[in-house]
Amino acid sequence: MSQVLQQSLGIEEFGHVALPSQESVTVAGRICCDSVGRLNSHSVLLEGSRNTSSGKCISLDLSELTQYSLFPGQIIACEGVNSAGKKFLAKKIYESKALPQSDPPTEQENAKQLHMIVAVGPYAPKDVLDYSPLSELVKIITRDKPDLCVLMGPFVDIKNDVINTGDVEDTYEDMFTRQMEEIGRATQGLGSKVVIVSSSRDAHSCYSVYPQPEYSLSTHLSDGSKKPAAQIECTKDLMFVSDPATLVVNGVVVGLTSTDILMHLTKSEISLGAQTSGLDRMGRLAQHILHQQSYYPLYPPSEDVNVDYDRWETSAKLPVTPHILLLPSDIKAFAKDIEGCCCVNPGRLTTGLAGGTYAQVVVDTLALRSSSSAAAACAVKVVKI
Repeated sequence: MSQVLQQSLGIEEFGHVALPSQESVTVAGRICCDSVGRLNSHSVLLEGSRNTSSGKCISLDLSELTQYSLFPGQIIACEGVNSAGKKFLAKKIYESKALPQSDPPTEQENAKQLHMIVAVGPYAPKDVLDYSPLSELVKIITRDKPDLCVLMGPFVDIKNDVINTGDVEDTYEDMFTRQMEEIGRATQGLGSKVVIVSSSRDAHSCYSVYPQPEYSLSTHLSDGSKKPAAQIECTKDLMFVSDPATLVVNGVVVGLTSTDILMHLTKSEISLGAQTSGLDRMGRLAQHILHQQSYYPLYPPSEDVNVDYDRWETSAKLPVTPHILLLPSDIKAFAKDIEGCCCVNPGRLTTGLAGGTYAQVVVDTLALRSSSSAAAACAVKVVKI
C-alpha cells in the first residue's frame, strides 16, 4: 500500500519515521494506538514500513491539522517535521485512492437490467428459532424472480438466545441444511442465481476465522446414511461463496463481506473536520474501505473477529473498485454513492425480536456502459419485512 501511495503522490522515496529532521519530510506507515483501548488524538502512533523505517513507531502530533479521519490499521502518508526524533508533527495527511473502477459490462454480457435481492441474517428473532422471516423472504423471491439473490449469514446465529443455551434438538448442521433446502426448493427452475455467503457468526461453521471459506452441504444425513436424491437435487444450484467475495454477474462486479466492518470502524475511528469532505460518517467509513483497498482494513481487528493474516493477504483485498459494494451492518440501512461505487448496507432481516430489512437493487446495465459512475446506474430500495 505504501508503494501505491508513493506512486500516486509522485514521491521518489519516503523518509524514515524516527529519524530527526529540521526540514519537512514525507513518511508512510500504519496508524496504531499507543495503549489498549480506543484511539484518541493523543494516542496516535505511526508505524513505518519495514522497507523505509524498519518498522519503527513514532508518536503522531495532530495539533496543527484541521481535518483528519484515522483508524488503527489505516495506511497513510504524512508530511511534517520530526525535529527531535521523538514526535512527528503532522502538517498534512495523504490517504490512498480507490482502485480503478471495474470495466463496464459489454453488450454480449447482459440484458438491459440486473435485478438483485440482498438479505442478511439472522433469519430468526433473537429469542426463538422461528424462521418465518426467511420463509417470507423466499415468497418474495419466488414472486419477484430476481436475476441474483445474495443471502448472507448468519443462518444459525450464535447470538440467538436458544442457540446460546444449547437447548436445541437438532444439530446446527441440520438446521442450516433445512434452510438451504427451503431456499433451494423454492428457487429451483426460477431462473434466479442464489448466492449463499458464509459468516463467522454461524454456529454450524467449524471455521470461524476471517476470511472464511464457503460452506458446503453434506450428501449424508446425521445418522450416516446417504440423503435421498431429491434432497440433494434441490440444493445443487445454490452457489456458496466465502466471506469476503467478489462476484461478477453478467458483467456487473459485486464486492461483499458479511462481517460488520462498518460497526467495527465506528468504534475505532477518530475524526476532526470530516464534515467538510461532503460525506456523512457512514459514507466516510465506506470510503475508507475503498481507499484502503481492503474488505477489512482494521488492525488489530475487533475482538470478536479472528483474522488469518496469511489468507487476508490473498483473499481480503479488493481486486478492483466494484460497481456495487455490499456492507451489511447493525447500523441503520443505507445506500450511498461513494466515488461512483454503489455502497449498500441492506440491514438485517431480523433485528432483535422484530422483523428487519432487505435490499432490492436494480442495475441499468445500458446506463452502466455509458456512465463513469456505477452508482448512477443503480436504483436501491431498502424494504421492511
